[in-house]
Amino acid sequence: MNKIALISLGACRKEYPYQQHMTYITPPGIRYVKAALSNYGFNVGIIDQPNENILDEDIIERIKAFNPEMVLFNQFFSTRSQVRKIISSLGNKYAIGIGGHDVTFQVDYLSESSLREQYRGVDFLWRGEADRGLAEFIDGYKRPGSLSIIDNRPNRVQDLDSLPVLPHDDYNGEIGFIVTSRGCFSNGCDFCSTSRFYPDGWRYRSFEHVERELLNLKKNNRKFIAVFDDNFFGFTDESLERGAAIINKCRDLDLKIIFLMASVKQVADLNDRGYLGSFRGTLNNVFLGLENIDDNALRVLGKRCNVNTYKNLSATAIDALDANGISMFLGYINFNPFSTLEELENNARFLHENHDQASQFLYLSKKLQLFEGTRFFDNYVRDNDVSADGISGAEYLYDFKDRRVGRVSSIIKLVQNETMIFDCVDFETSTLLYVNQLQNGKYGKEYASLKKEISNNNFEFFMKLLDLCGKDDSNAVDVFDLLGDYKEKFKKNIGRTKDLYVKIKENSQYVINEPVEHVERVCV
Repeated sequence: MNKIALISLGACRKEYPYQQHMTYITPPGIRYVKAALSNYGFNVGIIDQPNENILDEDIIERIKAFNPEMVLFNQFFSTRSQVRKIISSLGNKYAIGIGGHDVTFQVDYLSESSLREQYRGVDFLWRGEADRGLAEFIDGYKRPGSLSIIDNRPNRVQDLDSLPVLPHDDYNGEIGFIVTSRGCFSNGCDFCSTSRFYPDGWRYRSFEHVERELLNLKKNNRKFIAVFDDNFFGFTDESLERGAAIINKCRDLDLKIIFLMASVKQVADLNDRGYLGSFRGTLNNVFLGLENIDDNALRVLGKRCNVNTYKNLSATAIDALDANGISMFLGYINFNPFSTLEELENNARFLHENHDQASQFLYLSKKLQLFEGTRFFDNYVRDNDVSADGISGAEYLYDFKDRRVGRVSSIIKLVQNETMIFDCVDFETSTLLYVNQLQNGKYGKEYASLKKEISNNNFEFFMKLLDLCGKDDSNAVDVFDLLGDYKEKFKKNIGRTKDLYVKIKENSQYVINEPVEHVERVCV
């Protein structure tokens, strides 16, 4: 084997224009695989669907033009059907390998016959990290004519400073990425697979190692940075200070962080130590891993937190970010198989009352997705006598224990075309506003007023829907009247938000241009 094609699948603007900008950023993992294979001596080419904005048909043509001996896919649960489609179109000409979180865990749940059926045309599945071991495996690889499963999970990189410092000169756009740590809790939340993929717990790169990569990002004109750590700030005072030092280095280099995950406790700790004020204008769009605030829902989800204090801590974190000029995007799970109407009401009230977070309809409509490799998935399959073979699509379907909650979830889908477009435009508008620190000016105040109005509309619609679905005598006419009225309001608000985006853009020093396509093509 000499020539190897690495395939990164995902959303492209041509097919899915209304998603947040980090959706189209080149994924970090495949860049580390490229570095490991290139350093070994292989001729490696990356075909990157999200970053290059190409369709599946283009990917197939690119593979054929490159004419590799082996094609490797990084598979996520949402790209399974794409991977199958592309593989089937390639015939049997190339050796095919698939890796990533999804494959790593799916192997444990499918029967042997289902596994071979679902991965027909695939030569091997790679489980675990690929930084070590993959190059040596490929070097001596001979196609056996049947599916092989390679378990590389024990061969993890413990010293992350031994990883290559990526050059960031081989992808498009002004948005760059960085990974400064791997893992999270060694015994993580029940709905998350990170702790099983990284059972050693949290590992991190030193500040000096990260600094070298930040300089590469700056040199290659990556003006905006997405930090793809599961847990950037870690668990100790020392790790918190390391995170703050990295953010402050980004400030010195005039790099704007537009995506970084943090927990509510971490944000509260940062605020107590006075760090957040120094992040203003550099740290934007904190992905706040809140998940839920209802006591019962937190227990069901297996969230690793103090349930009794979590609601107040979450409100404190939202307040702290807002007070320090840092925008946020909530990781919120409103629906799960065991949700009750009371839980949904509690969450809607919290979102509405805390800086009008109900303006993002995604938070109200978000449904827990089941992933192999999580305790929640294991428990659900076991307790509901469900075969994992039968839950194998891009989305794992499940019934709600309370059928009234099921009705709410189903009806919400009827407005999601409108809400998805607005949430995307609103997210881009918010990012532009905060990156340029315009939130206290004329257009910032106009945006705050619009956000409040939309939050009120969303909250009113959601509470009325809960009330209708909770009644035995409610009828379809009432539901459709509610939907019609809500959609009319939403269409007007989409137009208002687009107009506001244009005004903010005209007064901005820092404007985020998407890889390949400019954001104004979505918002104008």
